[in-house]
Amino acid sequence: MTVKYVNNNLKDLRESKNWSQKDIADKLELTDKAYSKIERGECGINMERLKQLADIFSIDMVKLTEQDDKGIIFFISGNNSGGNRNNGETNYYNDSQSVVNELEKLKLSLEHTKELLEKEKEQNAQLKKDLAQKDNHIDTLNALLKKLT
Repeated sequence: MTVKYVNNNLKDLRESKNWSQKDIADKLELTDKAYSKIERGECGINMERLKQLADIFSIDMVKLTEQDDKGIIFFISGNNSGGNRNNGETNYYNDSQSVVNELEKLKLSLEHTKELLEKEKEQNAQLKKDLAQKDNHIDTLNALLKKLT
């Protein structure tokens, strides 16, 4: 899923320069069919591709993401291995309340992740102590065996 106005911006920029979709596809090292899908919004645009497009059009990436000069959209993406929060999908936000809500969710998720890491550190420390204690027991038993033999 792609935000429609990003695709419209791409189309408008391309047409303003009298370039064909094939011209852009060649610059991106894509087939013209693949670029056409980007422009129609049939596939997403990651940040790297957005940067390439901005470079091709000699504009700032933000300009590609503007909607009628109303501001930018935010791309939040990732593969959260601690859970399936967004399953590696990219989320697009273009209003400030959505961004604030998403940031709050991310802060909570980050705090929870920090708590889990702290628990893991404590468990690792305890396992190290237990292992050291077992090593001492083995050394003691080995010493007793030597005395008996």
